Amino acid sequence: MHDLIDTDEADAAAERFWPEGFKRIIREEVSKLIVDELKQGNSFQQIYEERFSDKYPDFDRFLERIANMVGIGAENGADDAFDDIHAAFQMETPLPDSMEYAHHLWPQGLNTETKRRLHQSVIEEYSQERYYQRQYKNANEDWSGRYSDLGRFLNEVAQLVVAGAVNGADDMLEEIYRAFMHSGPLPPARRRPKRLKIW
Repeated sequence: MHDLIDTDEADAAAERFWPEGFKRIIREEVSKLIVDELKQGNSFQQIYEERFSDKYPDFDRFLERIANMVGIGAENGADDAFDDIHAAFQMETPLPDSMEYAHHLWPQGLNTETKRRLHQSVIEEYSQERYYQRQYKNANEDWSGRYSDLGRFLNEVAQLVVAGAVNGADDMLEEIYRAFMHSGPLPPARRRPKRLKIW
């Protein structure tokens, strides 16, 4: 039997990931917004006492867990938006429409200022990506100059990511409320691995 060379370290060093600095805004702001909203009027106090006091040492920790879950939902929603964007690039079709839900559950995960900061962060990060610069060029050639400049193209990308984050936060809240209604445990909330550049 031949010895196989371990290339894990070399392979890992060669991997390149899409920028995700924008997620820092989600992590820092979404959870804080949710906790602040939930603390007003002791929302969820009764459900905590009836069903979750044995799992969380105090009410604040329970609210922090819910807020963290909603933040993870927002991050995953942003990832879903990027999946849709990259699928459009691969199929050489226009970017999908930005489809933020018409109605949102309470508490809303992203306020106006957080959406603005997230939007700006995506534009700043992805304006440096040559792949996105090429996609902008291709989009203008294929769709009769739909975008007057790279900024407008990236603005549309950022709108999609913000809508994805808002929808992802809402999806997680829906799962949490469903768990409350059915007397089940809180749903799992896991961040996805970093998005690997593949081309």
